[in-house]
Amino acid sequence: MMVYGMAFVCTSHVGQYRKHSSWSNIFYPLKYCLCYSSFKNPSWTSIQVSSSSSIGTTQRQPVTCAYYRRPPRRNGVPLKPSPKNRLLAFLPYLMPLLDGVVYGRFLFAKYPVISAFIFYPLQPLLIIYRGIPFLAFILFAMLFYFIVRNEKVDNFIRFNTMQAILIDLILIIPQMFLHATSASGAIPSSVVEGLCNLVFYAIMVITTYVVLCITRGNKPDQVPWISEASQAQLKQFF
Repeated sequence: MMVYGMAFVCTSHVGQYRKHSSWSNIFYPLKYCLCYSSFKNPSWTSIQVSSSSSIGTTQRQPVTCAYYRRPPRRNGVPLKPSPKNRLLAFLPYLMPLLDGVVYGRFLFAKYPVISAFIFYPLQPLLIIYRGIPFLAFILFAMLFYFIVRNEKVDNFIRFNTMQAILIDLILIIPQMFLHATSASGAIPSSVVEGLCNLVFYAIMVITTYVVLCITRGNKPDQVPWISEASQAQLKQFF
């Protein structure tokens, strides 16, 4: 049987890799690096590795390299996020919450109790959020470029930020649909009311689930389709 590849694990600190073919300029203070080298291509690539012990500086050209950063652990159990990180992970969800609370206008008119518990506490934030022009776009750009794509930010915060951004983007679909149909009047008011209530219920369920998970220090990664897309986006950047 012919062997085509070799996998090795390096537990030393990885320095900066020079840019050769599939390699890019990377500098991560990682302790674990899993690389796969192929014997099909006999060319050699120089890799700089810094550690306490002397290691050869030449390896075969890697085809795939995956980096694994082990989360902090105590007695073999992963540590829960700090209260500060939990608060920072929840704050981006205020964007889809403020954009989604307006869909409950029919329920607020019928049931003032719901309005007293949900709408009135969010009304000051809603006035600022809706009153400043382009604030939603500015927040979106800042969260995406300074948190999601920032490798120095904790992964727990980055994942929740990316998930909140995707939820907020999905809310554009019913908003555009309602604006297009309300202008023409082609859809009965009962259908519009039912659609608004459905979107409002969905936002409330997702927000409740996220709050419970973040409060317990768990990752809210069970939102259908959205959680998988958020994780895929993070893997695409890093």
